Amino acid sequence: MAVNDGTVAFGSALMNWAISAPYMQETGITFSDIIERTNEGDHEGLSEDAPIEEVVLDMVVKHLNNPRESAQYRIPAIWPGDSESEVGQSMAEQDQEGPFVGVVTNVEDDEHAGTIATARVFSGTVYEGDELYGIESHKTERAQQVGIYSGPRKLTVDDVPAGNIVAITGPDFSTGETIISDDAEEIQPFEQIEHVFEPVVTKAIEPKRTSDLPQLIEELRKRSKEDNTIQVDIDEETGETTVSGLGELHIEAKVERHLEEEGIDIEVSEPIVVFREGITKDSPEVMGKSPNRHNKLEMSVEPIGENVRKFLKEEYEEVKRNTDEQYEVRDALIEAGMDDEEADNILEVHEENVFVNASRGIKNLREIQEYLLDAFKEFCDEGPLAGEPVIGLMVKLHDAKLHEDAIHRGPSQMIPTTKDAMRNGFLQADPELIEPKQKLRIDTPTDTMGDAMTEVSNRRGDVMDMSEEGDSSVIKCKLPVEELFGFEAALKSATNGQGFFSLIDIIFEPLPRNLQEQTILDIRERKGMKQEMPSLEE
Repeated sequence: MAVNDGTVAFGSALMNWAISAPYMQETGITFSDIIERTNEGDHEGLSEDAPIEEVVLDMVVKHLNNPRESAQYRIPAIWPGDSESEVGQSMAEQDQEGPFVGVVTNVEDDEHAGTIATARVFSGTVYEGDELYGIESHKTERAQQVGIYSGPRKLTVDDVPAGNIVAITGPDFSTGETIISDDAEEIQPFEQIEHVFEPVVTKAIEPKRTSDLPQLIEELRKRSKEDNTIQVDIDEETGETTVSGLGELHIEAKVERHLEEEGIDIEVSEPIVVFREGITKDSPEVMGKSPNRHNKLEMSVEPIGENVRKFLKEEYEEVKRNTDEQYEVRDALIEAGMDDEEADNILEVHEENVFVNASRGIKNLREIQEYLLDAFKEFCDEGPLAGEPVIGLMVKLHDAKLHEDAIHRGPSQMIPTTKDAMRNGFLQADPELIEPKQKLRIDTPTDTMGDAMTEVSNRRGDVMDMSEEGDSSVIKCKLPVEELFGFEAALKSATNGQGFFSLIDIIFEPLPRNLQEQTILDIRERKGMKQEMPSLEE
């Protein structure tokens, strides 16, 4: 990019004016004119002499490729299906008469119109009243209205052809979903929009007026649909509603303020950090016995390598979704670092954990396999240290002695047996609590950089990099999420109101050893668990 060729413009979207080098040459307006009129506050005059829409549209026309031409090379790059197929060619040519294909890019709820899905139309034409099929959700929804965007406004039309962004009123699809005509042959979907960040902070929210509860639940449902990084859970036993997000500020900005704007008075709990549980070494083979003493399982647990864990978290579901061949999933796991034999014998993957059949043949295994895997998922959702989710765990089944009568090896016997064996192995594998941390970029004036760094170090933070950009300093650091509560206000205070931070990534690292036991006991107390460290004697 360069100022001289017009790929860079200057202006104010708020005040509706902009300027570029080609536009200055065309109109005779100079930078001196812009500076003078800006200082005088003549934004209205500038918006007439240098309207932002004219300057930006000139840039688009001159410097961006013609969409009809770019589709020829973009479709093979962004769509994993056969680009030589009828649908692939139709998308590459943006054929308005071809089969309809669109991708939902945003979902919002309008107070009057209901759910509105914004989608990019890659092929065909969508008409008002069309029945649309969501490939990932496997459901059919009706397009009650279709429209195009004119700035922030939606203009209702009868149909919207390929190459446009369409607003579809009615369908309850998710962001990133591929949609086609209900009567069309199913195609390979576009890759889903992935949210790599996962919720690490939870708050309990309840209305001050019981009569507001239905509206509260509905608004939270809408928020979680619009933002996939927000999770809403309702405890069926207690009726407690909890909201999880990327941090305290995320929940406050996306949920609490929205509810206040909707006129719902709420009570909000203190933020709770969601830790993880993991192990640091292989366990010995351990035995689990069923309550009736008729069934025994020999199992072990071991930590999963970092590369395999990353693959399970970020790529596994996509690879599995895009192939019908199991060996391709197996090969991808091996490439990530998993042992060949382990990859061949995976029975289940749950989050970042795997269950492997390492036995040499167990009679009646198929009959109890479902119970073993249910127990595996339950165990991973609530670990033995403090009932927090487990990550990076490989469970291996080595042998089993089962009662010959199926009635004595049902779920009430096998699920406790499996969990008992996994628990015993987990506690013998140097278990630890793992805390979420945020990698942050902090921008601050150079003369207050030291105060900003002090604020980071006082919160168990680590500075990873420092640099200067003009009169400002940039600090890249990682901070425990538990220490981030109140950090924004503290940073503003330390930098005279000029410092700010932005999120780069969320990672998980072991909690320092000296904090492990007390943190585990604190979490157990909050959850109503026994006030003692878990042991093999329990």
